[in-house]
Amino acid sequence: MSIRHLFTALLAAVGTSSLELLPPLPKSDSDFTTAATWDWAKTAKTIFIDSSFANVSDTDGLTLIPPTAFDFASTFRDDISILLSQNWTLERVNGFPNFSNASGIFLGKYNGTANYENGSPTTEGYELRVTSPSSVFIGGSGARGMFWGTRTLLQLIMTNSPTGGIGSLSVGFRTTDAPAYATRGFLLDAGRKWYSPSFLKELCSYASFFKMSEFHYHLSDNYPLNRGRNESWQDVYSHFSLLPEKDTELKAILHGRENETLSRSDFMDLQQHCVSRGVTVIPEIEAPGHCLYLTKWKPELALPKRDLLNLTHPDTIPTVKRIWAEFLPWFQTKEVHIGADEYERDLADDYVNFVNDMSRWVNKTSNKRVRIWGTDEPSDKLTIDRDIVIQHWQYGQSDPIQVLQDGHDLINSQDWWAYTSIKSDHAPILPARYPQFFNESRLLNFADQDGWQWQPSDFNPFNKTMQVDPGAKGLRGATLAAWNDNGPDASTQLEAYYSLRRGIALTGARAWSGKRGVELNPDLVSTSVDFFSPFVPAQNLDRTVRGTNLTSVPTGSSSANRNPIISWKAGEEWVAEGSKGMNYTLTLTADGPFSLSGPDNSLSLVQSEDGHSLVFDADGYKYPLRSVSNKDGTELDPGHPGRIWVNASSTHEVVENISTPVNITITTDVLHGSLVWINGQFMGRFEVFVYGGRNTQFSWNQMAFVAPLRKMDGGLTSLVLDDGVSILGAGAGNETAQPPSQNAGSTRGGPESWTVIVAALLIHVTASAFINHLGLKIQENKCIHKSQVTMAAEKSSQLPTFAPSDYVKFFSAGALAATLTHGAATPIDVVKTRIQVDDAMKGLNMVKAARTIAAKEGASALLTGFGPTAVGYLVQGGSKFAGYEFFKKKFVEMAGGPERAVQHRTGIYLGASATAEFFADILLCPLEATRIRLVSQRGYATGLTTGFARMAREEGLRGFYSGFVPLLFKQVPYAVGQFAVHEAAVEGIYRTIGPEKKATLTHAQATGVELASGIVAGVAAAVLSHPADTLLSAINKGAGDKGQGATARMFQLAGEFGPKRLLLTGLGPRIFMTCGLVAGQFVIYAQCKALVGAAPGVEIHKED
Repeated sequence: MSIRHLFTALLAAVGTSSLELLPPLPKSDSDFTTAATWDWAKTAKTIFIDSSFANVSDTDGLTLIPPTAFDFASTFRDDISILLSQNWTLERVNGFPNFSNASGIFLGKYNGTANYENGSPTTEGYELRVTSPSSVFIGGSGARGMFWGTRTLLQLIMTNSPTGGIGSLSVGFRTTDAPAYATRGFLLDAGRKWYSPSFLKELCSYASFFKMSEFHYHLSDNYPLNRGRNESWQDVYSHFSLLPEKDTELKAILHGRENETLSRSDFMDLQQHCVSRGVTVIPEIEAPGHCLYLTKWKPELALPKRDLLNLTHPDTIPTVKRIWAEFLPWFQTKEVHIGADEYERDLADDYVNFVNDMSRWVNKTSNKRVRIWGTDEPSDKLTIDRDIVIQHWQYGQSDPIQVLQDGHDLINSQDWWAYTSIKSDHAPILPARYPQFFNESRLLNFADQDGWQWQPSDFNPFNKTMQVDPGAKGLRGATLAAWNDNGPDASTQLEAYYSLRRGIALTGARAWSGKRGVELNPDLVSTSVDFFSPFVPAQNLDRTVRGTNLTSVPTGSSSANRNPIISWKAGEEWVAEGSKGMNYTLTLTADGPFSLSGPDNSLSLVQSEDGHSLVFDADGYKYPLRSVSNKDGTELDPGHPGRIWVNASSTHEVVENISTPVNITITTDVLHGSLVWINGQFMGRFEVFVYGGRNTQFSWNQMAFVAPLRKMDGGLTSLVLDDGVSILGAGAGNETAQPPSQNAGSTRGGPESWTVIVAALLIHVTASAFINHLGLKIQENKCIHKSQVTMAAEKSSQLPTFAPSDYVKFFSAGALAATLTHGAATPIDVVKTRIQVDDAMKGLNMVKAARTIAAKEGASALLTGFGPTAVGYLVQGGSKFAGYEFFKKKFVEMAGGPERAVQHRTGIYLGASATAEFFADILLCPLEATRIRLVSQRGYATGLTTGFARMAREEGLRGFYSGFVPLLFKQVPYAVGQFAVHEAAVEGIYRTIGPEKKATLTHAQATGVELASGIVAGVAAAVLSHPADTLLSAINKGAGDKGQGATARMFQLAGEFGPKRLLLTGLGPRIFMTCGLVAGQFVIYAQCKALVGAAPGVEIHKED
């Protein structure tokens, strides 16, 4: 089946209403159209180019080898010929005929204005006119503009039938378009994995179709040293992707992998191929960081962190220049990238000198400009030369607004939206968590604000007001990036395409349109990318088998409803097809060892000691079939699809006992990877071990191999290949999606990651208001009372002096008090929580609810959550009690001493308890979240360790702190009630009995005072914190709209629950439990302080 018939059939199945052009096409600026439409089938198969325009080439781009308009027209001729399965020709002509009677496609000069969003003129603009039912005109402001117009026409052809489609081809239709930004780029990390020239050329072709303009080729790097993969740094993988030819001694930086490099002719071919499609290759050679390729050759040039260069060594900079001198003549571009990121901050002067020296040397040597990554270089003596282009990638490394103010040109590669980590995100390494597939939600809903479509001037997802002005002077555009932080064996070459596939289309569209252009339709993006990608000219990265009925039915429907793509039996002629990409089901029978090979990989059944093993071989790495449980293999971790953590139930041992004859079924999609059934029984999958880094959370990740179909050898007896996947025995439905959008699991960075900051600001505001209430003002970072300034110091001298050892004693006493009481109250808390969140138990009293739980789940269920409770309140209790002593003393000092503080004592109690609780809750929150999971979700885990680990791998830091703000709403009122009411109750008792009786209290009587006041405080703490406690328990169980943040869910649930449920449901058990907790804590705290000889706390009670 021809490509024309393929996209026609798929268009009929999908429907034009489900598609949009990428980038979207501006509306027609013509007032006149007719009912007639352009029909390419009835158009002469000739492309005419105006001779006066044919030899034009653009000089305002970055390439040094700009194609002429005729060159671009030749590329267009080849593309449309293949797309429509027709033989189109190209002719130069001196002028055009009357279009109303003409037939063909006409290419020439656009004489109107075309500008970037900053107002500067560009040769990338174009005009497209439908001039008659048999003719179309495309005019370019330059050669590239004309070429981009041909990309638009190809997309219109694909998405239109002669009866109409999404982009009107009505006669009279006219549109003009130009990119908002010049830099519309994508980066591929080829420094941690080798990519073949053919793959790189296909990737350029794909990007060009969506009007991308730059390919950032990151050609040198090393596996991160902090990931712990090797005992010796000299064994850590490093790579340099170009083959030195003139200075052959430089081959030492290749470390034996000369066969995984591009020669000069290879690289020139790549540059010419990319530029023929409007894409300039921007090469990057890293230094002075990420330099293991160099320091393994010359160890004497390294700092103690071995992938950093010692810039003070006399041979370092000459060696770096020696490498650049070899390759600068290869680079047919006006700009190159020298890396220069993640270097030692303490060596800022050395770093700045290096960057400036390299920039000036490169410019003098080759007349090229230099780019670097934005890097924090806190030198107070030196600055980066303004001529250097800064590629911003992370806040804390550079500030985009400041970069522009300093006079640099700027490229937006902010990692929050731009970065992917091929195959596996960085979890649990924090703070960066880069998804394995491009997170399109972050472009369609920038800063997690629904409907805010990103553009290159949008940098800051955290402070929405801190963006660069659209079209700002110096803002070049944007580049997305796919990184191989997991190493060369963690993915195939094609899996890099799956990671970038949607990102290239979306970033290209938004960088082209900018603020002024047409926004994307979020409902059509996914369908449109899936529709276009198999038919983009000069590539087949989807590895579509085009000689079959692949698209005779929509992709994703049941494979049982279509004929096989290939059905072969021994004795029949083998039809070589190359490879079949996502998604597929491959069924094989064999009576002995065999091999299937293709251009991308090979699959073999090989002899082993116990039988046979099944092995994929790709990019020089072997991936044997490994034993994985059905559950682990077929049920995806929603937060980390395809990832199986090391503490799961699977053994991951190599399967070596396959006997023949055998029936083998392999199903493959990008999320599950390649799964295997042997004789109908699920056996496992092909996978790779991924090192977790500093946190040592290792995992096994899926490998998604294309089906090799070019050559067959050995004992294969039959082969059936179907399009689509049915996950047998997964219990989760049939087909899986195409290479996915990243809209779940690790999609949004969410406001939850900033709740700590927000809460801190709230504490700051509260404290400021409290200080102002006391009649204080802040001057030069000192608190001074508005009156009686001299008395402040005098009264402060009456305060006790606490040494660090005193705070250790306060912490120890508070920790013991809290962990003993909360641990002992675990059964009560279990029952209380179930009454709050389990509809079946609402209305039951404590005794009946406890009996119900014990009867259904056993008595041990009443101790669920004991581990996180004991540990959590150990650290929280110590921090809270010690913090209260600390902040109460500080606030008393600020008030002017104990005597003046008496009149403000209630405010001091409130401020000290709230502030202490805030910091204590930072420690408590992860353990409290784990406890709630264990208590409210039966069977969640066996205890603290397994529950904490499960939550860490499934939800990460955001999961632990997703309930932080609701926790504050619970714990701060709890602490305020506990301490403030306790202080008031103690004061009331002492005032009642008088100072003389107070001075003669026995130990038992003093304990009774603590106990009584603790009970009163417990009632207050329970009542004040109960509504938030109810909501937090429900949220941690999963109630509410999970698409919202925890705070929004809390208010949503508050409305749903109503006042009665919030205030009263479960309140009796909570008061009972809280009174015991609070009273017990104060008694134990007082006894422990006395036992260890801790100093008494600050007392500011009013005695009369």
